[in-house]
Amino acid sequence: GQTLYVGGNGPNNYSTIQDAVDNASTGDTIFVYEGTYSEHVLITKQVSLIGESREQTIIDGGGPGNVIRIQANGVTVTQFSLQNAGIGAYIVNSSNVSITQNIITDNWEGVGLLDASYCLISGNLIVHNWFEGINPVQTSFSTISDNSIVDHLQGIYLLQSTGNTIFGNVLRSNSRGIEVKESSNNNEIFH
Repeated sequence: GQTLYVGGNGPNNYSTIQDAVDNASTGDTIFVYEGTYSEHVLITKQVSLIGESREQTIIDGGGPGNVIRIQANGVTVTQFSLQNAGIGAYIVNSSNVSITQNIITDNWEGVGLLDASYCLISGNLIVHNWFEGINPVQTSFSTISDNSIVDHLQGIYLLQSTGNTIFGNVLRSNSRGIEVKESSNNNEIFH
């Protein structure tokens, strides 16, 4: 695939992430330069979304909605700050999605998964979201690893989710570290 650029000062760079996503083709990479992007991003095709620096490449949802909503298989999101919305990163009816090396903060929920499978949530700093840090619902065979999940009602809240692997996470200052509910079977939780 090709690489599309957002921000910076290149002659054909996009000014919004959503415009780049809309104009991308399956398999493309979207590289986003440092800056604050006030938008909600909907991804419905297989792309890789890469920020220049997770501290300085910020997507701000402005309160309602989701910062990023993913409805496609094989999507990668890495090196962003996702903040100030309903859900920082929301994976819906998708598989093989990777959310890695991001800062996800000041949302109602950090990472949401609904009817997702074979996803990877790893290496993220997930802090100060109001409700859950990570909320897999009807999610299977996914990996949640090496995240710092700090200051939530529930750090990880598994609901009707089966066969997931959760390891190497730091869970601190949450009202509940990990809560497992309603038909969440055969999940492996360690370290």
